[in-house]
Amino acid sequence: GMAGLIKCIAILVSSASPANVHLNFLNPHMDVNGYPVFFENELSDYEANTGVSGVSSFGFGGTNARSDLWSRCLRGPRCTTEVSTSKWLERRSIYYQRIFHFGAPGPHETDRVSILGTWDAYATMVEMDQTAPGTGVYTVMVVLGETRREQFRMVLNRDQGQSIHPRDNSCDRNASVLGPDADGKGKTWLIDGRDDDTPAWTIYQIKFEWGFSWETGEYKKISWEATDQVAPARTRLMLHRHTYSLTGTRTAWKFQEMARSKDEEGLWTTSMRIGLTGYEEFQITRDNDWTQTLYPAMERCRNQNIPIRGPDGNGKGKNWLITGPSGDIVRIQLQVLDGEITLIASSDQTGVKTWQSTEEELWMKYYVSGSWNKWGFTAMKRDPEERQIFRCIVRLGRTGQEEFKIVCEKDWSMQLYPEYEQAGLGDSECLGPDDQGHGLNWLMTGRPGCAYQITLDLYERDMCRVVWWNEILAVQTREE
Repeated sequence: GMAGLIKCIAILVSSASPANVHLNFLNPHMDVNGYPVFFENELSDYEANTGVSGVSSFGFGGTNARSDLWSRCLRGPRCTTEVSTSKWLERRSIYYQRIFHFGAPGPHETDRVSILGTWDAYATMVEMDQTAPGTGVYTVMVVLGETRREQFRMVLNRDQGQSIHPRDNSCDRNASVLGPDADGKGKTWLIDGRDDDTPAWTIYQIKFEWGFSWETGEYKKISWEATDQVAPARTRLMLHRHTYSLTGTRTAWKFQEMARSKDEEGLWTTSMRIGLTGYEEFQITRDNDWTQTLYPAMERCRNQNIPIRGPDGNGKGKNWLITGPSGDIVRIQLQVLDGEITLIASSDQTGVKTWQSTEEELWMKYYVSGSWNKWGFTAMKRDPEERQIFRCIVRLGRTGQEEFKIVCEKDWSMQLYPEYEQAGLGDSECLGPDDQGHGLNWLMTGRPGCAYQITLDLYERDMCRVVWWNEILAVQTREE
């Protein structure tokens, strides 16, 4: 009935089908050979952003009803948006013009492909070399800068209105290649030398393949790889001299350029005055470009354990927070050397704070907050061999029951919690980290005085087992 209809709606708007409750195995006497059916025993992806779903209802009085629904995905990774037909036609106009003039999409022998990138703040268009006339394969060499990260896009025939780009900012080599069209602003590929384990000043080769055939249609592919060459020191002096600027509440989010040190390589400095509120938030940008922002990994960051992220365009809302008496002068130092980024904020009133970048994926510290520690924070210890696993030992009180949740970096806006109140072992998926976990806790039950070990496994695929606990016979580790 209505429950089935509501389930169909939920399936369509999520492009995912939920598991059948308590389905462990099929009845061996049921013959489904040749019948197009799939029995879900776990959440299953539709593999499409639209779908059709239906439900039948058979009344005991002989009345039957059938409902079939269609919907596009409205949430989750396959979420769709409404399309403006006029804008879509505008974006596709270049495609249709090329077909009109050349008879087919794809490259033409008169086309010239150029590349722009952050290595020189998008200042110049560098024409890419075509490996052979008519092949549609274009290559160019670029130098990885001091941050070990560079972004780029391409343009056709030196026309910014014919941009070749990915779907978003800072995409990897697997992203779809779109264009040529006028929709390329802020949409770039990202060469990340940190992921490739290549040092600064490494020379990369970027390759763009573009072709068309009546059998397979138009295809476009982008790729890049590091060469074994490194730009010599003399060449580096001829490259673009990047700038770094402070932007934040004190500057009304305008760019305040930092001063480059003449004595120390890769060092930029500036200062700012704390206003009447007693605090200021700020970020650092490279070349006054919001898509090249340096920022902390968490919002309103004061904790020095939080690493520096960027430069990229993903730092919206993630700022450093400096507090102090009104009028206090805070000195800001930024050093960028071979991708290692260090930020120092110091003042005579509040002392020195230092943040650094890290390539460590699992940098967060995790704490258990529960009824036994009066909702304080008990640190979880990282497993020395399996670094994605954190553990904490607690002892049940006189009632034999304790509630708890897990908090990242002692920040209540970064809670890990179950779907409902007093969830038991394995009863609920782990949600978060976010600030929506108020009143939602796990419940441990057992004999009063017994010791239990809480385990957090960040790589566990079963979300009901990300947080787990078990009784231990002897406590070999000092209780926190």
